[in-house]
Amino acid sequence: MSEAEVNAVESVNNDFESPPTVFQCKNCLQIVGDSNAWVISHREMNSFTLSDLAENTFDIEELLRTSDDGLCVYSVIECAKCNTSIGCVFRSTPRYLDDIRDMYTLTMDKISAYEIGAKTVNPEGLTRYQVDLEIKEDILKLKSFCLSLYEKCQSHSESIESIWNNISQLPLESKENRILSPKQTKRGIKRTRH
Repeated sequence: MSEAEVNAVESVNNDFESPPTVFQCKNCLQIVGDSNAWVISHREMNSFTLSDLAENTFDIEELLRTSDDGLCVYSVIECAKCNTSIGCVFRSTPRYLDDIRDMYTLTMDKISAYEIGAKTVNPEGLTRYQVDLEIKEDILKLKSFCLSLYEKCQSHSESIESIWNNISQLPLESKENRILSPKQTKRGIKRTRH
Protein backbone atom coordinates (compact mmCIF):
# COMPACT_ATOMS: atom_id res chain seq x y z
CA MET A 1 0.00 0.00 0.00
CA SER A 2 1.16 3.52 -0.71
CA GLU A 3 1.61 5.95 2.17
CA ALA A 4 -1.68 7.66 1.26
CA GLU A 5 -3.49 4.31 1.30
CA VAL A 6 -1.99 3.36 4.67
CA ASN A 7 -3.10 6.77 6.00
CA ALA A 8 -6.61 6.13 4.62
CA VAL A 9 -6.71 2.75 6.38
CA GLU A 10 -5.41 4.26 9.64
CA SER A 11 -7.89 7.15 9.44
CA VAL A 12 -10.71 4.58 9.29
CA ASN A 13 -9.30 3.00 12.43
CA ASN A 14 -8.83 6.31 14.29
CA ASP A 15 -11.63 8.57 13.06
CA PHE A 16 -15.24 7.45 13.23
CA GLU A 17 -16.35 10.46 11.19
CA SER A 18 -13.99 9.83 8.26
CA PRO A 19 -15.53 9.39 4.82
CA PRO A 20 -16.23 5.79 3.74
CA THR A 21 -13.26 3.89 2.32
CA VAL A 22 -13.42 1.26 -0.42
CA PHE A 23 -10.84 -1.56 -0.47
CA GLN A 24 -9.70 -3.01 -3.80
CA CYS A 25 -7.43 -5.83 -4.95
CA LYS A 26 -4.22 -4.03 -5.84
CA ASN A 27 -3.59 -6.34 -8.81
CA CYS A 28 -6.90 -5.94 -10.72
CA LEU A 29 -8.71 -3.16 -8.76
CA GLN A 30 -11.66 -5.45 -7.99
CA ILE A 31 -13.60 -3.94 -5.06
CA VAL A 32 -13.53 -6.46 -2.21
CA GLY A 33 -14.94 -4.51 0.73
CA ASP A 34 -15.49 -1.18 2.45
CA SER A 35 -15.01 0.52 5.80
CA ASN A 36 -18.62 -0.15 6.89
CA ALA A 37 -17.40 -3.65 7.83
CA TRP A 38 -14.28 -2.36 9.64
CA VAL A 39 -13.19 -4.34 12.70
CA ILE A 40 -9.54 -3.54 13.51
CA SER A 41 -6.10 -2.97 12.01
CA HIS A 42 -2.91 -4.79 12.99
CA ARG A 43 0.18 -2.72 12.31
CA GLU A 44 2.52 -5.53 13.44
CA MET A 45 0.83 -7.94 10.99
CA ASN A 46 0.58 -5.31 8.21
CA SER A 47 -3.11 -6.14 7.89
CA PHE A 48 -6.62 -5.04 8.77
CA THR A 49 -9.78 -7.03 9.43
CA LEU A 50 -13.30 -6.64 8.05
CA SER A 51 -16.39 -8.44 9.31
CA ASP A 52 -17.65 -8.93 5.75
CA LEU A 53 -16.49 -8.67 2.14
CA ALA A 54 -18.43 -7.74 -0.99
CA GLU A 55 -20.34 -10.67 -2.50
CA ASN A 56 -18.79 -12.64 -5.39
CA THR A 57 -15.48 -10.77 -5.18
CA PHE A 58 -13.40 -13.36 -3.31
CA ASP A 59 -12.81 -17.08 -2.91
CA ILE A 60 -11.68 -18.84 0.25
CA GLU A 61 -9.42 -21.85 -0.15
CA GLU A 62 -10.68 -24.98 1.55
CA LEU A 63 -7.12 -25.97 2.41
CA LEU A 64 -6.20 -25.02 5.97
CA ARG A 65 -2.69 -23.70 6.55
CA THR A 66 -0.66 -23.17 9.70
CA SER A 67 1.28 -19.98 10.48
CA ASP A 68 5.08 -20.11 10.71
CA ASP A 69 4.93 -19.94 14.51
CA GLY A 70 2.31 -22.72 14.59
CA LEU A 71 -0.16 -20.64 16.63
CA CYS A 72 -2.72 -19.92 13.90
CA VAL A 73 -4.69 -22.01 11.43
CA TYR A 74 -6.11 -20.08 8.46
CA SER A 75 -7.59 -20.26 4.97
CA VAL A 76 -6.29 -18.01 2.19
CA ILE A 77 -8.61 -15.39 0.64
CA GLU A 78 -8.14 -14.92 -3.12
CA CYS A 79 -9.52 -12.21 -5.38
CA ALA A 80 -12.23 -13.84 -7.53
CA LYS A 81 -11.19 -11.82 -10.59
CA CYS A 82 -7.40 -12.38 -10.71
CA ASN A 83 -6.85 -15.18 -8.13
CA THR A 84 -4.29 -13.09 -6.22
CA SER A 85 -3.98 -13.94 -2.53
CA ILE A 86 -5.26 -10.85 -0.67
CA GLY A 87 -5.54 -12.11 2.92
CA CYS A 88 -6.85 -14.90 5.09
CA VAL A 89 -9.59 -16.08 7.41
CA PHE A 90 -8.18 -17.23 10.75
CA ARG A 91 -9.89 -20.44 11.93
CA SER A 92 -7.84 -20.95 15.08
CA THR A 93 -5.90 -18.22 16.89
CA PRO A 94 -4.15 -17.53 20.16
CA ARG A 95 -6.26 -15.60 22.67
CA TYR A 96 -4.83 -12.17 21.72
CA LEU A 97 -6.15 -12.63 18.15
CA ASP A 98 -9.63 -13.84 19.12
CA ASP A 99 -11.21 -10.62 17.81
CA ILE A 100 -10.28 -11.51 14.20
CA ARG A 101 -11.12 -15.22 14.19
CA ASP A 102 -13.57 -16.18 11.39
CA MET A 103 -13.37 -12.69 9.92
CA TYR A 104 -11.64 -11.40 6.80
CA THR A 105 -8.08 -10.24 7.44
CA LEU A 106 -6.63 -8.45 4.40
CA THR A 107 -2.93 -7.84 3.77
CA MET A 108 -2.17 -4.14 3.29
CA ASP A 109 0.41 -4.82 0.57
CA LYS A 110 -2.25 -6.61 -1.55
CA ILE A 111 -5.01 -4.03 -1.10
CA SER A 112 -5.42 -0.46 -2.29
CA ALA A 113 -7.75 1.90 -0.45
CA TYR A 114 -9.85 4.71 -1.87
CA GLU A 115 -11.57 7.25 0.38
CA ILE A 116 -14.91 8.18 -1.14
CA GLY A 117 -15.19 11.93 -1.49
CA ALA A 118 -11.49 12.45 -0.80
CA LYS A 119 -10.93 13.83 -4.30
CA THR A 120 -13.13 16.87 -3.64
CA VAL A 121 -10.35 19.27 -2.74
CA ASN A 122 -10.54 23.05 -2.78
CA PRO A 123 -7.66 25.34 -3.90
CA GLU A 124 -6.13 25.37 -0.40
CA GLY A 125 -5.89 21.56 -0.47
CA LEU A 126 -8.66 20.97 2.08
CA THR A 127 -11.21 18.20 1.62
CA ARG A 128 -14.92 18.97 1.71
CA TYR A 129 -15.11 17.44 5.19
CA GLN A 130 -12.36 19.76 6.48
CA VAL A 131 -14.07 22.77 4.87
CA ASP A 132 -17.37 21.77 6.52
CA LEU A 133 -15.63 21.62 9.91
CA GLU A 134 -14.11 25.07 9.38
CA ILE A 135 -17.50 26.49 8.36
CA LYS A 136 -19.08 24.95 11.46
CA GLU A 137 -16.40 26.55 13.66
CA ASP A 138 -16.96 29.93 11.96
CA ILE A 139 -20.72 29.66 12.47
CA LEU A 140 -20.23 28.93 16.18
CA LYS A 141 -17.92 31.97 16.49
CA LEU A 142 -20.49 34.17 14.71
CA LYS A 143 -23.28 32.85 16.92
CA SER A 144 -21.25 33.67 20.03
CA PHE A 145 -20.46 37.16 18.69
CA CYS A 146 -24.13 37.82 17.83
CA LEU A 147 -25.27 36.73 21.30
CA SER A 148 -22.68 39.00 22.90
CA LEU A 149 -23.76 41.90 20.69
CA TYR A 150 -27.43 41.26 21.51
CA GLU A 151 -26.69 41.28 25.25
CA LYS A 152 -24.83 44.59 24.92
CA CYS A 153 -27.69 46.10 22.90
CA GLN A 154 -30.18 44.86 25.48
CA SER A 155 -28.10 46.42 28.26
CA HIS A 156 -27.83 49.74 26.38
CA SER A 157 -31.55 49.68 25.59
CA GLU A 158 -32.37 49.30 29.29
CA SER A 159 -29.98 52.16 30.14
CA ILE A 160 -31.50 54.41 27.48
CA GLU A 161 -35.01 53.62 28.68
CA SER A 162 -34.03 54.42 32.26
CA ILE A 163 -32.47 57.73 31.19
CA TRP A 164 -35.52 58.59 29.09
CA ASN A 165 -37.82 57.92 32.04
CA ASN A 166 -35.72 60.24 34.22
CA ILE A 167 -35.72 62.96 31.56
CA SER A 168 -39.41 62.67 30.83
CA GLN A 169 -40.25 63.32 34.46
CA LEU A 170 -38.38 66.62 34.48
CA PRO A 171 -40.47 69.72 33.72
CA LEU A 172 -39.27 71.55 30.63
CA GLU A 173 -39.66 75.22 29.74
CA SER A 174 -40.79 76.30 26.30
CA LYS A 175 -39.35 79.20 24.37
CA GLU A 176 -41.94 81.48 25.85
CA ASN A 177 -40.75 80.45 29.34
CA ARG A 178 -43.74 78.31 29.93
CA ILE A 179 -43.49 75.05 31.71
CA LEU A 180 -44.81 72.04 29.81
CA SER A 181 -45.83 68.85 31.48
CA PRO A 182 -43.89 65.68 30.57
CA LYS A 183 -46.93 64.36 28.68
CA GLN A 184 -47.13 67.49 26.58
CA THR A 185 -43.41 67.34 25.89
CA LYS A 186 -43.70 63.78 24.67
CA ARG A 187 -46.60 64.62 22.37
CA GLY A 188 -45.15 67.90 21.22
CA ILE A 189 -48.19 69.82 22.51
CA LYS A 190 -47.67 73.42 23.52
CA ARG A 191 -49.92 75.29 25.86
CA THR A 192 -51.45 78.36 24.43
CA ARG A 193 -51.86 81.72 26.20
CA HIS A 194 -55.22 82.74 27.58
